[in-house]
Amino acid sequence: MALIIYFFTICMVMVLLPTVVPQSHVQNAPDHQDNAPAVDLPSQNAFEQIAPVLTIDAFPEDEYSYGENATTEVEECPICLGEYEEGDTVRKFPCGHVFHPECMQNILNCRLKKCPNCRFMFA
Repeated sequence: MALIIYFFTICMVMVLLPTVVPQSHVQNAPDHQDNAPAVDLPSQNAFEQIAPVLTIDAFPEDEYSYGENATTEVEECPICLGEYEEGDTVRKFPCGHVFHPECMQNILNCRLKKCPNCRFMFA
């Protein structure tokens, strides 16, 4: 038992020792300057800042219709599961999937811009 405690203590010292730095080895930021130019690192939200802003107007609008001129073979919106009615306004992603405009706007507000049906990335 004593051997296990000894081994555990040695392991803990080896793990924790590198994290303890004597104050004599710490340099203050103002004293530690070099001649390198300052570089602004990108923020965590850099993608959102440079990504193009997609609006719902970027996607074609259509009226939902049944029959041989059907807008889509799907009879309900995959987002809200509400049935399309004849004459409903729908919008189409580049992959061909159709959604209510309100449901599509919810997708556009998401960070990852992709079709919920096929995962097609459109931004």
